[in-house]
Amino acid sequence: MPDEPRYGKELKKIVFEETDHQHAKFIIRLRHNSITQSDFFRAIIDGFIESDERICSFIEDYAKERKLMNKQRIEKSRMLKNFGRQKIQDFGFSKNEIESIFDMIEEEAGEL
Repeated sequence: MPDEPRYGKELKKIVFEETDHQHAKFIIRLRHNSITQSDFFRAIIDGFIESDERICSFIEDYAKERKLMNKQRIEKSRMLKNFGRQKIQDFGFSKNEIESIFDMIEEEAGEL
């Protein structure tokens, strides 16, 4: 029997460097908020992947301030996100309803 796919199950490390001073300030803030480094980064990554408006807005501002993206690209991205949100509202589907639709499709496909 062939090995089962492991995509989505294999753990990956995310590593970067920061100054000792920034690291110390970071650890102090984490302890102040009673959160571990792992929980902090998982929360940020989840928010970014799920397009949490608060995280995305912060990232857009960060990119704009540091000139990582030009203003036209940031504005176009913002317009497309707003357009997508409007379409979701127009169709009236919540996240749970969309998941339910996919669950129903999966159930039907399993019966074929």
